[in-house]
Amino acid sequence: MPWTDAGKYTTLAESTDPLALGNLMNEHIDSNLRIDACRAALDIQKAVTRFNDARGQCRLGETL
Repeated sequence: MPWTDAGKYTTLAESTDPLALGNLMNEHIDSNLRIDACRAALDIQKAVTRFNDARGQCRLGETL
């Protein structure tokens, strides 16, 4: 199996202070997690809307 360098990571890692590299990677991971969380929230909102559209009186998010 061929080996690949994701986005020139090796070059970056070899030329960057380890603490700075760690901070950069944490920021990247945190931003991706926030994006994933937002997408999940939107998917849930769409699912609740589809569920409610298929229901009668008892709908999610409403007080009876």
